[in-house]
Amino acid sequence: MNRLKKYFLETYIPNKYNHLLGILILALVLAPFAGSLAIIYSAVSFLFLVSILLIIKITTVNKNVFRVVLIMALFLYLVELAVQYDLIVHIENISQFIVYFLYALFMFIAIIFLTKGLFADKKVTGDTIKGGISIYLLLGIFWSFIYHLIDIYMPLAFMPTSLQAFDFVYLSFTTLTTLGYGDITPVSQGVKMLTSFEAVTGQMFIGVFIARLIGLHIAHHLERKS
Repeated sequence: MNRLKKYFLETYIPNKYNHLLGILILALVLAPFAGSLAIIYSAVSFLFLVSILLIIKITTVNKNVFRVVLIMALFLYLVELAVQYDLIVHIENISQFIVYFLYALFMFIAIIFLTKGLFADKKVTGDTIKGGISIYLLLGIFWSFIYHLIDIYMPLAFMPTSLQAFDFVYLSFTTLTTLGYGDITPVSQGVKMLTSFEAVTGQMFIGVFIARLIGLHIAHHLERKS
């Protein structure tokens, strides 16, 4: 028990974003094969939720807030498993909509807490940079859930139609990075506005994060000189 506590205090906390970043990269690599690797993807989802919860636990002092997020994550994972393994009755696309809605909501909450914790750092470390990359990847995944939710009840919102889950991940990251190949395009006015907002969000986050890193580095350098 003492060894585990020592590892958590001396190794995990100073490098709290290591596991999250690794799991996010693994999830994105496996995303195109999610349908054929359902069991593996369920394990990745579980590790992802645990990594998020541990970081929120470290960066959040309010125990009640953490309990709410913990219950939400547990409920989300149970619903995902129930839908994935047909343990509940499917009513058109409602069950799928519920899973993506809960994931989008959880992602939104996680991004807020992680960003708040990241910008509370007083000096630049390798973990700070990994945290920024993790949040950037979470933004891309969050928007992919939003697009998938829209597609469920507005099948003609994107062209071409009949898109798969990974197509929305692809669309989101090409939009977030302003790469925009144009092979998947929004059709409705509302979705066009959302994709534009995602592109602005991605560029703003990079700009603000880099400015924060430079500011912390300069402040730390001046503090050492004085």
